[in-house]
Amino acid sequence: MLTSLLRTTRLPFVRDVTTMQMGRLVTIGSSFIASILYVRFLGLGGYGEYAVVLAYTGTVGLFTNLGQQATTLTFFAEAYGRKDREAQAACFEKVYTEMLSKQATA
Repeated sequence: MLTSLLRTTRLPFVRDVTTMQMGRLVTIGSSFIASILYVRFLGLGGYGEYAVVLAYTGTVGLFTNLGQQATTLTFFAEAYGRKDREAQAACFEKVYTEMLSKQATA
């Protein structure tokens, strides 16, 4: 059983999925810790107002984003599959440029 599991971890697909999911796991853990800290610093009422603002901006963001993140992720996945480092870098550059332009207009 253990040797079968170890053999599975040698598959490139399993390693790639594990790599991608570790980032997601770190993001979820950081968000959980951040929410606890927000409640402690803002209090229950302040955190409620903060949650309303986040909900509003998230809803507005759905309409203004127009699927750019999903498209960028698709292009990045395709470039990763082709092992095309230049295309991967271009995807990251596009994401960061969009993030900076949104922060500049806010």
